[in-house]
Amino acid sequence: MPYASILILALVIGCSSMQAGYEHGFTERNVRGQVLSTKSGPGQERLAVEMKYDPAVRNFVGEQPSPPDYIYVQDRHNLQLIYLNDDRTVYFERSGLMTNSQATVVEGIPARLVSLFPRSAQDKLKQVRSVHQSTAQEH
Repeated sequence: MPYASILILALVIGCSSMQAGYEHGFTERNVRGQVLSTKSGPGQERLAVEMKYDPAVRNFVGEQPSPPDYIYVQDRHNLQLIYLNDDRTVYFERSGLMTNSQATVVEGIPARLVSLFPRSAQDKLKQVRSVHQSTAQEH
């Protein structure tokens, strides 16, 4: 009887992993190349998909005091989470069919991404950078 329970558990885990992989791959083309707000709509949905699919994304976001402000899906293997208040970008890169990516934190949001933000986010980032610059000068 314990073997049957283990088999059922393995099937459930396998099915949910397959579903996450299917959803990740099937929906990626709908958001590729766009900077999307994670507060609502497609960006919020994509962040949820990425967190289900990739344990590194799930763990990183779970360890932060707040969710990222934006998500940028470059392709199936490359993802960026953008934190405006910290002026920080986190790059996640997966290789091949692996679901667990490698994360690289970079201080400063690249200009090419900033240019894709809505005007209100660009203005907010300017304010954040000016506060950071003022703080740095005081020290």
